[in-house]
Amino acid sequence: MTDLLLLIGARPEAAEGAPSPFAMFLPIVAILFIYYFILVRPQQKQAQRHRQLVSSLKKGDDVVTDSGLVGSVISVTDEFVVIKAAENVKLKFLKSKVAARTSDAAPEKK
Repeated sequence: MTDLLLLIGARPEAAEGAPSPFAMFLPIVAILFIYYFILVRPQQKQAQRHRQLVSSLKKGDDVVTDSGLVGSVISVTDEFVVIKAAENVKLKFLKSKVAARTSDAAPEKK
């Protein structure tokens, strides 16, 4: 049987000890480390920036919502924001649906 294994290129296994548990879990730990720094950490930073944006909204800010509506903030409550989209058009949105300030998105022209 050993001769057959040698002919096809396989080596008979030597009686070695089992690999250490550290060596077995090292690739898993490396993958989790990479996963955290590529996916989780940037998403946490983006969520933190959005929370800061939402908490700092005030009357007069020009904003863009998640749906793409551009307008000016008229009033802010704990949960909602009222946006003036055009003359005599006031819309009430959840604060969490405000995507960005337009002043943050584009630099002001002088």
